[in-house]
Amino acid sequence: TCAQGGSMLAPGQIKHVGAGDTEIGSISSNKSAEIAVFDAFSQAGIPNLTISDNIFQTVWKKLIRNAGINAITAIVGDTTNIVIRNSHANKLCKLVVKESVEIANLCGCKIDYEEMLAVLLKGAERNGLNRTSTLQDIEHGRPTEILSINGAIVEEAKRLGVPAPYNQCLTELVLCIENNEIK
Repeated sequence: TCAQGGSMLAPGQIKHVGAGDTEIGSISSNKSAEIAVFDAFSQAGIPNLTISDNIFQTVWKKLIRNAGINAITAIVGDTTNIVIRNSHANKLCKLVVKESVEIANLCGCKIDYEEMLAVLLKGAERNGLNRTSTLQDIEHGRPTEILSINGAIVEEAKRLGVPAPYNQCLTELVLCIENNEIK
């Protein structure tokens, strides 16, 4: 997973607005592939590179960061730091992160809500001017990845037999916007 903020200005032109961590991992016990990728990325100069010792948890944490920010930015049409600047967006972000952490923990992850929220808000501050991929997709009339972010958390909650109302609501709102049902 990686936490890089960027916007496509035009085909072949990207504006990089924030560098975060990049974690490489594998579900396989054979670590040679992840070491090869790590070495290639290191040689390419990718900063803040680590090998995850628990890729399942790493992927959940990335999913939770995206769930807590992407849909909100797409719905309100603003940059990542909206979850810091606006008290309502901040409250919704916290509710989504709390719900998502609870579901991840039911799946066997050990993710601390306060720690997860702190990481998310630090990233939102660091990459504050980033226009999330979900927002960029909405702005350009492209299908979003909402079903793979908040929607995936909803599906996992259904599998577990628990509700995920905040993630469900954000998923439905983004789909309404994506399908031109609301402007």
